[in-house]
Amino acid sequence: MFRILSDDKAESLFQVYLDSIRSSREQDLPSFPLPEKPSAAKGQRGREPEFTFSPDKLLGNVRLLDDGEYLVHFLVIGQAGRGLYTALKVSPFAYFQAKTDLEFAGYAGSYIAELDNSFHLNQDEIAASIILDDVDGYTFMQLESAWEARSGEIAHRFRLDKFDSWQARFHIQEHELTLSYRSRNTLTGLPPTLWIPHLEIGPEDRWTTVSRSHAPYRRERMNDEYNLVQFDRMPARKDKVEHVCEKCEQDMFAAIPVQMFEERDYSLEFGPGGSIVLLPHRRFIGRMVTIYCDEYKVFQGLLPKVLTVTDRPDSSLYKIEAGLKFRISTSG
Repeated sequence: MFRILSDDKAESLFQVYLDSIRSSREQDLPSFPLPEKPSAAKGQRGREPEFTFSPDKLLGNVRLLDDGEYLVHFLVIGQAGRGLYTALKVSPFAYFQAKTDLEFAGYAGSYIAELDNSFHLNQDEIAASIILDDVDGYTFMQLESAWEARSGEIAHRFRLDKFDSWQARFHIQEHELTLSYRSRNTLTGLPPTLWIPHLEIGPEDRWTTVSRSHAPYRRERMNDEYNLVQFDRMPARKDKVEHVCEKCEQDMFAAIPVQMFEERDYSLEFGPGGSIVLLPHRRFIGRMVTIYCDEYKVFQGLLPKVLTVTDRPDSSLYKIEAGLKFRISTSG
């Protein structure tokens, strides 16, 4: 259900939302004395019960994680492998629901699941969170099915219409909350995909349709050797994309001489399946960086050799390269 608020009420609600995501570690909270721990009764041992970490206890809980910067609401949707779990960003602020979100009910309240805002957490991070609510088995199955369906074309079927809407501001902020966690999404062997507001908000055809006046456009490359990159000749078949990307780092960088990337911080190129990828300058690779697209943070973490800008096969490289300006910073 989509709700319509007056602009004044929406602004007030958005301010409440911003206050609600502030880390409690940044706030001056009053301290309360803790009760003394009761001594063990005579004849009883004073051992604490051992905590057993069970994946079955994680699924279907609405949890809250305080990472020192933000309070992050999430729901674990499944295991991702290598000791990580896939989580969906959820929020009780259903008034800011977009068409890509799924509203669901817990036992204590209603929430929206942001199907385009998933990330990975490890066991320690999940164990450090607190449980706020729970969902029944049928609701969890609906969330799980919606999440699996988003891996196809449904992920890009709906978009936010206006950049200055409160829904857009809300979702931009929600994606910033999960930015450092989403930067870990490399378990499939595919380059991490950036969530860029310019590509997710507004008319979709402004990034896909190329007019005839752009036909003679010649892209500026860093040097002639850059044409050796084999992305353009990679197979586009969906079942081969993962295999191709597992080899893309070796194949791509083996063909590029050491002296490349001397003038610019990055280059945009075609990737597997018609995607568009960002290749950072080699001096940034393997370092902790923050990448901005205009004023918006789109990546924060250990920088890999390849990042996916968009996986929409009909995107215009010309328009994206001309319209989006990225900045890589090592200072946060």
